[in-house]
Amino acid sequence: MTKRTTIKLSQIANEALDYTSEVPALDPADCRRLVICEQCGSSYGIVDGFHRTAGMVRWAKENGLVDADVVVIVCDDEDLISAAAEPGPGQAAAIEAIYAAAK
Repeated sequence: MTKRTTIKLSQIANEALDYTSEVPALDPADCRRLVICEQCGSSYGIVDGFHRTAGMVRWAKENGLVDADVVVIVCDDEDLISAAAEPGPGQAAAIEAIYAAAK
């Protein structure tokens, strides 16, 4: 199942920390493209959206909201996840298919 859900930014923040100095702050409410995640038990892994997440982490730190709520798309379709996470000709189509499935 692919769905939109709200999680705490801290659940995905560690994966994006290396990018926070490279990106502008991004208020989660202004994020036009949701971060795509894979749920692994009680944790989440970013499939697409590392830079968006880094921008949200930067925004949260600048505003003292370390554990802000963020809306993400969680996908459990292994084929789409693999294609979306792998740069190449099928990546864009897989990402769009995940977004379409979450509507």
